[in-house]
Amino acid sequence: MERWMWFHFLIILRIFACISEIYVPYQCADGYFGWHCKFQCQCATDGEVCNKTTGSCLSGCTGDNWGPGCLLDSSCYYDCCDDERNGGFKYAGKISGDSTSTCYLWTNASIKYKLKDDDVPEMNITLAWNYCRNSEILPGKTPWCNSIGGFIYCDIRKCECPDYRFDGQNNCDKDCRCRDSSEVCNKETGACSSGCSVGWGGTGCQDCTLGEKPSATSTATSLTVSWNTTTCNQSGVPGIQYVLEYAELLGDTWQSIDKSGEDCNTKCEVTVFNLLPDMVYLVRVRIRQDDNQLGPFLEDETTRVKTMCDKPHRFNSSQFHIREVSESNRRVIRVTWNKITDQNWKCQDRREIRIRYKNGTDANEVTQTVAANATYRDFDTAACTDWNIRIKLVNKKDNSGFSKGNTITTSTVVAQVTSLTKGSITPMSATIHWSPPRFTGCNITGYNITAFRLQEECSQLSDHQTFTLLSEITTHYTFTKLYPNSQYDISIKAVSGALEGDPQSLQIKTLEAAPSCALSPTANHTKRSVTMRWAELPCDCQNGRIIGYDYSIRPANDSDCVYGTMDNYTSSLSVTIHKLVPFTSYAFRVRAKNNQGVGPWSSEIPVKTLEDVPPKITDIRTNSNTTAIEIQWKVPCPPHGVITRYEIKYKQKNANTFSAPINCDSCTDIYWIHKGLQADTDYVVKVSACTKSGCGADSDEYFVRTTEGSKLITFAIC
Repeated sequence: MERWMWFHFLIILRIFACISEIYVPYQCADGYFGWHCKFQCQCATDGEVCNKTTGSCLSGCTGDNWGPGCLLDSSCYYDCCDDERNGGFKYAGKISGDSTSTCYLWTNASIKYKLKDDDVPEMNITLAWNYCRNSEILPGKTPWCNSIGGFIYCDIRKCECPDYRFDGQNNCDKDCRCRDSSEVCNKETGACSSGCSVGWGGTGCQDCTLGEKPSATSTATSLTVSWNTTTCNQSGVPGIQYVLEYAELLGDTWQSIDKSGEDCNTKCEVTVFNLLPDMVYLVRVRIRQDDNQLGPFLEDETTRVKTMCDKPHRFNSSQFHIREVSESNRRVIRVTWNKITDQNWKCQDRREIRIRYKNGTDANEVTQTVAANATYRDFDTAACTDWNIRIKLVNKKDNSGFSKGNTITTSTVVAQVTSLTKGSITPMSATIHWSPPRFTGCNITGYNITAFRLQEECSQLSDHQTFTLLSEITTHYTFTKLYPNSQYDISIKAVSGALEGDPQSLQIKTLEAAPSCALSPTANHTKRSVTMRWAELPCDCQNGRIIGYDYSIRPANDSDCVYGTMDNYTSSLSVTIHKLVPFTSYAFRVRAKNNQGVGPWSSEIPVKTLEDVPPKITDIRTNSNTTAIEIQWKVPCPPHGVITRYEIKYKQKNANTFSAPINCDSCTDIYWIHKGLQADTDYVVKVSACTKSGCGADSDEYFVRTTEGSKLITFAIC
């Protein structure tokens, strides 16, 4: 009797531990029990009110029913997996097979294969006997029991769980918990096509969940999360454990806080501290199950909440540093600090760093803004200068206020001159003006001034001039002997003893002037033309953009034949002059021209055209006697070369052809024809001059008649 009481106590403990798995949305009417009160009580005593959660009866099950809630048929076993593995599962069929014997109680000490207490399917006084089972020791899978006559097989069949119950491995001891309460879940797994009912999740919808999103409010550094106590816990049953989990939206680490249900009434509340301002957090609540494992969480039971912005962290003077540096001929002070963390910003939006400073050059403090991700800021400085630097952070909500100031005094070196400007500019001079350095802490003893000519378009050579002025009072200087139309970089440094200050620079450009150099042309010639060429003037001589060239050509010697000067203009670096006289000396010259005037003429270049055949003789006079003809002519002018001979031709007037030419290489301007002439006869004569290039054209034909006297006759041209 004590043993059965112990069994009964074990059953009560198990039922008590599993209460949290049973969802009773409201109190069932007498005679009904289970999920949504779907089952009627099956008690042995008629009218007994069974447990409205489990269906168990103090009087036991009616008839041959057995199992949880007395819902199982004694002619059935409900092992879902007996086709996949050997026995060892408990059945409760009471009908034996081929024997009228009844089965021994399983707890009988005389049974060789004694069972453990938890192998008994239903621990109560009236039913803890006559059960069939499938042994793990004996072969085979057919349910059996032990009787007086030995082992006998039970005449029972495999059956499905009743509707709205599942889990054949544990005699259909679990309720279906489908979202659609009319749905019959899978009788082996408990899966629901409509999903789990609110407040349930996990495999077979057996794990208790919160059933709703928790609500949350925030400050800059904390979240207060609240939720209703879960509906899957029966009212008044203590011990349910909640676990609040939270994580940054983009993080992958969840942190947790346990909350006992005993501390809640109808609502639980937990506050999380030490969070980052202006940060999105995910919050969810999970329930610790009977096996101490956390129940599932659902996306639609997760709350997103953002903490508020807060006032940024205030800098102190130890968090930033100032030092003097030199970069690319600049003297600067550099303010540096570590990259500012989100924890110090305390807000994600509209972040900036503001630096306020005051130095010896400014009457008031100046504020500058730098980017939120910056870690330093440079300020141009001069020597002998006091600086005071303060920093503050600004976000969308507020600002941190300026820190206390850090100070620095730049090293005692010579400061820069100020207000460097250009004065009057000419082609060869430039005047500059400046103001002395504003800081008198460095004693100025003079100035070093440099004019550096820059290379420009026509690749002019660089050149510089350096001057030292040992007069602190001087505030201007005029450079002379500069090149016209040249770009200069003017640099001036203040001098204090052996030290020099940083340079102050200015660029100037001298004015244009007329070209200052003569060209050097060269010549090529033919019989009647001359081609002259010259190179571009050097940059130092151009003094501006060259726009063209004037040129002139004249006969080199005074002559009655060739005279006159030809002047013209070209924009090219060469010119060809045509229609010149062959074998004539000429003098050529050229000069460059820009917008400011013309340069000097080049030296005259002598050039002589080549020799050609002489021109036609046009002025002929004749004289005759009875047996000779005298011919006189004027030497061609210009002769186009050196005349080496003359050809003289004659014939009788009525003859068809002229005589063979008479070559007279000793003639100058006269010749006598006296061979074979007849008196009182008409003749025709003509003359041509010859050079080494050949003979010129014959003169016109002249008529002359021999006579008996010595009378001079002049004939007209036919």
